[in-house]
Amino acid sequence: MSQDSFGEVFEAARAVMVRHADDLVVTAKTPAEIVVEGVVPGANGRLRWYGAVQTKKNYVSYHLMPV
Repeated sequence: MSQDSFGEVFEAARAVMVRHADDLVVTAKTPAEIVVEGVVPGANGRLRWYGAVQTKKNYVSYHLMPV
């Protein structure tokens, strides 16, 4: 995969993350990164890291931690 297609991959992965983030909050959003957080039961209303999509030098990462 060429780096030219990283933008397409990022946008597709970002769309999946946002589509399923109804009760989550976007806490970071740049052209190369999106981070979402959510309120976890028992966390006293504090936001906890939920997932992220990031464009790196040689790859696009998709992290999901809904545990």
